Amino acid sequence: MPPKVPPGAAVGVGPGGLSPPQDNRWGRTLKKTNPEFVQYLRTYSPKKMSRQVVKQSEIIKKHFASHRGVKFLQLIGEGKHGVACVAKQQADPSRNPPLKEFFFVVKRSYKEGYADEILQQEISMLKRFRGAPHILQIRDIDPNPFESMSRPTLITEYIKNNTVGNLMERLVAWEAMPVPNRLLYRFFVCLVRACIGMAFPDREYAQNEVETFQDGWREKGMTQIMHGDMDPDNFMVGELSPPIWEHELAPAIKLIDFGMASIHLDLEHRDLGVSENIFGIGRIMRVFVTGNLEMDLDPEFEKVIIPTQLPGVGERLPVDENLVGEYGQPLPKPNQAQQEAANANLPTKEILTASSGLALPNYPHLDNELRALIQQCTAVDPSQRPSLPDLGTTLTEQSLRKHEWFYGTNEAIRFRETDAQIQEYSNYVLFYPEPMKH
Repeated sequence: MPPKVPPGAAVGVGPGGLSPPQDNRWGRTLKKTNPEFVQYLRTYSPKKMSRQVVKQSEIIKKHFASHRGVKFLQLIGEGKHGVACVAKQQADPSRNPPLKEFFFVVKRSYKEGYADEILQQEISMLKRFRGAPHILQIRDIDPNPFESMSRPTLITEYIKNNTVGNLMERLVAWEAMPVPNRLLYRFFVCLVRACIGMAFPDREYAQNEVETFQDGWREKGMTQIMHGDMDPDNFMVGELSPPIWEHELAPAIKLIDFGMASIHLDLEHRDLGVSENIFGIGRIMRVFVTGNLEMDLDPEFEKVIIPTQLPGVGERLPVDENLVGEYGQPLPKPNQAQQEAANANLPTKEILTASSGLALPNYPHLDNELRALIQQCTAVDPSQRPSLPDLGTTLTEQSLRKHEWFYGTNEAIRFRETDAQIQEYSNYVLFYPEPMKH
């Protein structure tokens, strides 16, 4: 974990230097940042590299040395079963078509235990998720320096903005919490998209089109692939993608590391594999709200009161970006105060949840509909969790409906829910990649 923030450390730090001080950004005044702390953040790695890890990365580096056009850059991570290094495919204008420069990640397993089998399992899974933009993508390189090697090697896209775990450590250290509600909604949509991608692998529709429920999905049914390790370090922060509505303000969140993935047989047709993934993304949303990276909190489960039916659930709106035309404009819809007054009349129920710590009066900034959704996703009883279609429908509808004007009556948070402040928050806080050699 990072050390305590030195006096004067501020949230307005970006890769290009310091943001000019401004008034009350996210509830406090910025001060000139301690340059020693900036340097620490630029070199901080959440995990110390063991000698074994360094040795494995050196083997990869030597292997690259004999191949023209591919350059080893650096070790970027380690896991229980292997290491990950980043490399660069250099541009080659003489090829037809011309080859542009791009970065990619090489993942190799340790030569011990079941590490090779686990990496091979991940490779097999990721091949089924080709084209799913919220799941890590396999990358093809030609020539492939590892093609002749006997042990498995995974080559994937490079996502430069680091993990959600690293991001949350930074937000806490920079006192940049809480995350704006409108960002939280969009992050939640990303996590649901990843679950949809797992539920419908081997996609037959356009590559890199956002994960949606296609025509005939009910007859086909959902594949019960369980990720098995939904940890903050297994989600990566991507880039803004303006053509996709949820990424105009918020970066994409991508799911990685499928070495522990499995398929639930689901003999009783209860969608338990999908439900387990919903529980997992609910806990990730709890991390986004609280900044606490501990996945199993103590006490783990307590009862909370939530509405029996959340607004939007059951309407069966199509879960895709075409909703922008209908819901994407600031139409005359209720503001937060009016919405919560209407919700007060909804019938309620009691559930046992792993997110009881989100209950009021804790986290007063948190949108109450979002609060209830997270608590419902982390319900102990799988039957009390929302279905994947209902969850996607609700989050899509609410994300599109809750523009900056929605929070205009809430004096405590309305400033940081504006488009301008969220864009600045993203530029100076979310997008802070680890430095990389070129």
